Amino acid sequence: MIDLFFTVLNFAVFLGLVYYGWSRLLLPLVQATIKKESTDARDLHEEHRKILKECRQVEESIHAQNQECQELSSKVTLWRDSVEKTDHEKRDEQLFMKKKYEEKTEDQAKKNHRTLLYKKIKPLVLAHLEKDLAAHFKNTEIKRTYLNRLLKELES
Repeated sequence: MIDLFFTVLNFAVFLGLVYYGWSRLLLPLVQATIKKESTDARDLHEEHRKILKECRQVEESIHAQNQECQELSSKVTLWRDSVEKTDHEKRDEQLFMKKKYEEKTEDQAKKNHRTLLYKKIKPLVLAHLEKDLAAHFKNTEIKRTYLNRLLKELES
């Protein structure tokens, strides 16, 4: 029975030493490790939240930039269409003005040509007409008939 007593006593001392070693040596190390792991996990969680927040902000920024890019692209398209339309209108106006100028120049050239011909031909035509009329109205009977017809037309 003494053996059993010392066996139990040895076992109790052994358990006391294990408990002392555990509570004084290993428990603080385990607690420090758990606390460090907990702090690291909390820091990682905070960093993860910050990164997710930054990621959301970057995605929102990208989305806003894409919308702005689309708006600018549509504005550039409208501007390009407007410029092309304006250029087309200017080109049409220039062609119209050129055509009008050419027509006016051509009309002016025709008028000048007619005026020159009129100045050259008028004296010849008048001389020829005067000669033909003088020959035609040499006969006094024809003259009198013509004058009477003119007077009748003037009276009526």
